[in-house]
Amino acid sequence: MIHTGTAKSLIPYLFWLRDSKPTLEDLQKLKDDAAAAITEAEKTQYADALKETPLVKKFTHEPMKLYWGKADVVMDPPEKFHQDSKDQVDNLARQLYPLIEKTEKELILVSPYFVPGKKGVKFFKHLNDRGVQSLVLTNSLASSDVATVFSGYKGYRKDLLDQGVSLYELKPNSPTTTPKKNRVGSSFSSAGLHGKIFVFDRKKVFVGSMNLDPRSATLNSEMGVVVDSPELAEMISTNLIAHLRRDSYQVLLNEKNNLIWKTTDDRGLEHVFSKDPETSWWKRFKASLSAIFIPESWL
Repeated sequence: MIHTGTAKSLIPYLFWLRDSKPTLEDLQKLKDDAAAAITEAEKTQYADALKETPLVKKFTHEPMKLYWGKADVVMDPPEKFHQDSKDQVDNLARQLYPLIEKTEKELILVSPYFVPGKKGVKFFKHLNDRGVQSLVLTNSLASSDVATVFSGYKGYRKDLLDQGVSLYELKPNSPTTTPKKNRVGSSFSSAGLHGKIFVFDRKKVFVGSMNLDPRSATLNSEMGVVVDSPELAEMISTNLIAHLRRDSYQVLLNEKNNLIWKTTDDRGLEHVFSKDPETSWWKRFKASLSAIFIPESWL
């Protein structure tokens, strides 16, 4: 762990080494500088805060349960950046597609940014027709840190529900919700959801950087790990579903085919909302305006 400011002092070595023949003394100086950088980083406020995170505490002070299984690293190929989307035959999204095609009962998708598009709606219809139950957890308007991306998703909610998708939107951070350290796929930043996790029939799990949106699929360079571990997949799925009604809003359609949001508070009481919960009219207006004027391909 090297502090950003200190790491910059090591960058000149990279360019110097490219055009010269370093001596043993040069190598020792580089090692000394790197060690000094690490020592400096360990004294920063960031390092102190990192030591207090629940995950680090578990690693250093508590025995952690390990899940064993075969893991395959998957990633976008470099040539993706030189190809049109229609020519990308081996990008990360296409590499994961065989896993989805083999899914027989349940597909769980956790994605902070979720812009399915018309193709995505057809994709979920295909799953529904095969008898696969799809569950999607994404950010609500209140928890999203990019309202423009949310605007690309909001118009598809009814279509997704019509195709049998169980749709949930994460609550923003508040004293009445579960601390984010207990949420699958959450982080400690101001935005509620950052993890990207896909679970296939509770047998295999993908964890990586790819969102379910056009930018991740065709523009960004994404990677992740597919783990073949039914025990791990079951743990993630069970933990996620157990807290959905408390940590998120379930999006549903009422008898008039209008969107509603249901949730359960810490006392077990159910609450129903007819508008995006915990948002102002101005935030809802901006999201609606963005949905009209910003193309999905820009998101």
